[in-house]
Amino acid sequence: MIDFSMQRAKNRVLLGENARLPKLDLALEAGQNMGSDAAIDAGSEGRAMLRLSIPLQQNTADGRIRAAQAQLKSLEVDRRLLNDRIAADI
Repeated sequence: MIDFSMQRAKNRVLLGENARLPKLDLALEAGQNMGSDAAIDAGSEGRAMLRLSIPLQQNTADGRIRAAQAQLKSLEVDRRLLNDRIAADI
């Protein structure tokens, strides 16, 4: 159970770090005129769009990273405590 929670906390750290990275989106669109003026504008058209988003304020991502790291440290302490109890019982 603790291993699962630790993996989830590690994934949250990675998610927070990913939120700090720039985002690049590519979109492709294609269309063809099919109305009454199709004879005038015969043919098809295409469009490509590229969008770059750079996060300026990192407070949310930084907060998520710190919260996940704190949870991970807490789980590591719990795991050590359980291991010590098992060792003491043996």
